[in-house]
Amino acid sequence: MIIGLLITIVLSLFLQSMPVFYDGEGVYQINKLEYSYTSGYAVNSDVSYKIDCDDKCILIIKEYGKDEKDVIKKSLTNKDMDKFEDMLNKYHVLSWKGFNKSDKNVLDGNSFSFHLRYNDDEKLSASGYMMYPDYYNNFKENFEDYIDEIKSR
Repeated sequence: MIIGLLITIVLSLFLQSMPVFYDGEGVYQINKLEYSYTSGYAVNSDVSYKIDCDDKCILIIKEYGKDEKDVIKKSLTNKDMDKFEDMLNKYHVLSWKGFNKSDKNVLDGNSFSFHLRYNDDEKLSASGYMMYPDYYNNFKENFEDYIDEIKSR
């Protein structure tokens, strides 16, 4: 009984120090995110985002065609991460795991690539070309608003 209590205390202290999200079944600890999308409709409309939570969480934004000196780096607060975690839950992002679909009939369209590493070694990968998992468009729109808010600081 004492050992169980000690394990619970140690786990709760560890989880409090890392960004986490909850999907109704389990608690997940975020380590890294790599998310990019392209648009076939405009030149230089490709963008990639990274969130790296090794020590503290940092957002890295790279726009296609821009120099390395134009890369944007922003520290993320606990509130920022809470908002991101809410998006993961709201749009059921864990259900995207393994999504990999393309519409080969479209020659000039949009694509996305989404990779989330959590719980140190678990990975969620999803990608698509003119085909998207459930709630993807809602997630993307909400994520873009989230990024704009952070960039404006």
